[in-house]
Order: sequence, then structure tokens, then C-alpha cells
Amino acid sequence: MEDRLEVRAMNRAKQLMEEKGWSVYDLAAKLGATPRLVQRFLDGESKPRLISWIKMSLLFNVSLDYLIGLSDERKMIKSARKKADE
Repeated sequence: MEDRLEVRAMNRAKQLMEEKGWSVYDLAAKLGATPRLVQRFLDGESKPRLISWIKMSLLFNVSLDYLIGLSDERKMIKSARKKADE
């Protein structure tokens, strides 16, 4: 089951990057990571830390559940977005 979740999460991240027109370099800069690290995640060679998942969720403006493939509901709870912006 873990492998399927990882694949779903990688695919969601790739899909959201494509929708935004972001390259690996763009996402890396926004996350404060190296392009190599982001590429390794997208290739399934490494796993991001929790804070990176949270940052990606905020950058893509989707729920964390959506980003990691546990939900098909993109919407972030308004109170979560507001808290993150504080």
C-alpha cells in the first residue's frame, strides 16, 4: 500500500507542477530545495520531509490529502490557509 501512495503523491506533484507551468527548478526554488532533491522525489528515489509536503500543499493551494493522493478533493480548508498565511 505504501508504494501506491508514494506513486500517487509523485503523480499529483507532477500534475500540479504541469498545471502551474513549473519546472523542477521552479518548484525547488519555491521550496528552498535543490533541483536534484526535487527530481529525486519525482523519480521516487527519495521521500520529502513533512514540512516539504506542507509547503507544496500551500504552494499548489490544495489540501495535503489531495497532494498525497488520499482524496480527490482539491480544496484546502479556509481556516488552514488563513493559519498558514499568519
